[in-house]
Amino acid sequence: MTVRSFLVVLSLALSVALGFLLAHGGGSAQGGTATARTRPRIGLSLDTLKEARWQGDRDAFVERARELGADVLVQAANSDDAKQIVDVKALITSGVDVLVIVAHDGKAMAEAVRLAH
Repeated sequence: MTVRSFLVVLSLALSVALGFLLAHGGGSAQGGTATARTRPRIGLSLDTLKEARWQGDRDAFVERARELGADVLVQAANSDDAKQIVDVKALITSGVDVLVIVAHDGKAMAEAVRLAH
């Protein structure tokens, strides 16, 4: 998959996630539970930022999220599965509305997905 194709797919996924959040009262007073935070918060857990490619993907993701009205909290695990699970736990604890995981090892990140549910 080319970088451009990846970014298009990433943008589409982000748009769908934000649309879902906003349609279901993600932080708005419409659902009857007014909160101080009105912008959705996305947790982005990356395998690594050691390569320029992932730095560019992170920057594009954050920029597009902001354009769509969301804030992004980024964590990078530097190819360490244990650190990535700790990062995901921290993002969940911080109260993110959406969690995006770019896994170093899919099997290892099954635990992170379980925690997110």
